[in-house]
Amino acid sequence: MDGGQLHLAINHLPIIGIMLGTVLVGVTLAWRRDPGLMLASAIILSLGGVGGVASYFSGEDAEHAVEERPGYDHDALETHEDSARFATVSGLAAAAPGGYVAFRALRGLPVGTRLLAGWLLVSLWASATMVRMGLTGRVVGHPGVYGEKSIDP
Repeated sequence: MDGGQLHLAINHLPIIGIMLGTVLVGVTLAWRRDPGLMLASAIILSLGGVGGVASYFSGEDAEHAVEERPGYDHDALETHEDSARFATVSGLAAAAPGGYVAFRALRGLPVGTRLLAGWLLVSLWASATMVRMGLTGRVVGHPGVYGEKSIDP
């Protein structure tokens, strides 16, 4: 499996992981005394963040795989790459508080409402950037569905 194929295999992991993790952070905020929800939120957001890094770094190989094909739209791909960079950093920012929250939850220490609310806001922001990144990538991956130029590998 080359980098382009890896990119196609994992590019939905960060979007789904960050969004699902955000929902769990919201549920955790509602029932903040449940360490299991806190741990699940942290794990899923971490998987989404790591998946974003893997997807971002494999994207360069995916770009090389399509740049010589008919219908290649350099500007559309650059827009997707720029939004992917921002979404990757945002996803990692959403995952980062999870380590601290999980540590406190596993030790039986209280996790404050403000910490959870801040984590939720960062996670919501990351979810929004993931959606934007996915929308810019749809031109690359699903042009027949959306009617735009095709640069599908």
